[in-house]
Amino acid sequence: MRTSRHLGVAVGAGAALFFVNNFLLAATLTRLPAGTALAFTDFAAVSLVVLSARRFGSVTLIYGTYGALGILGHLGVDAGRYVLHLPAILGAALVYDGAVFLGRYRWPGLILGLLPFAALVSLTQPTFPSMPRFASILVSAYAGLGLSAVLRWGWTWRKRLLLTGLAGALLVAASACSVLTPERNLSELVLRDSTYLVPETLAPYTGDVFKYFPDQEGKVQLRGHIREGLWNGEITVYHPNGRIRYLGELADGVKCGVWTENMDPDPPESLYRELKQEIESMGLYPPCPEK
Repeated sequence: MRTSRHLGVAVGAGAALFFVNNFLLAATLTRLPAGTALAFTDFAAVSLVVLSARRFGSVTLIYGTYGALGILGHLGVDAGRYVLHLPAILGAALVYDGAVFLGRYRWPGLILGLLPFAALVSLTQPTFPSMPRFASILVSAYAGLGLSAVLRWGWTWRKRLLLTGLAGALLVAASACSVLTPERNLSELVLRDSTYLVPETLAPYTGDVFKYFPDQEGKVQLRGHIREGLWNGEITVYHPNGRIRYLGELADGVKCGVWTENMDPDPPESLYRELKQEIESMGLYPPCPEK
């Protein structure tokens, strides 16, 4: 009975997080690179479930449920990409499960366990640069832990002591996040000799960029990252219907690593055919340099 209740709580938390993040908070919580601000809601819920269930595997079950719903929700768009990334996320969740288990399901284990979790997620997801991504995950996750402490403890001395420590961690992580440049429309930049420049200073641009379809203002055609005026890191190009057309990494403007090159805008009729098409559309280029 206790085991089935534990499974139900973890699966329910994963489903609730998927609904909240993707339908209620997506527009607000996706301002940081790759939506890492979603870690705020994730770890507010994760810590409450872990401290209540006190069972190994709770975090993995939450993210497994979240990932399965993500695959189903992206059928016909980019479900294959979700399938490829799911093992890395589950691996990071399993490491976090181990950390809180070794910490005997106390707050120090939850806090320290976020360090390897954030490191694994930031390194396994091909978003450039990884250090600001790592820091933004920590900021969001520690804030989520702080919220769960308030919900669980109320205004007690223990809560105040914990939040004091979390505030210090947030300040350190926030200082690392301060190097982030706000996302900018690619059409605003000056292109000169294959180098993108800031129009106000004509200095090489560094930061995230996006581009709208020419005839559909507000509909994103491209998202990527530019460093010192050249394309670096992950770039995603979409079909008008939202399906991914190109997805891969660039190093100083040159393709590297594994690329998805999907010229067909129409989604397959089944997940099997989509995964088959995803594999067939992969392009292999020289390995990307170390970040």
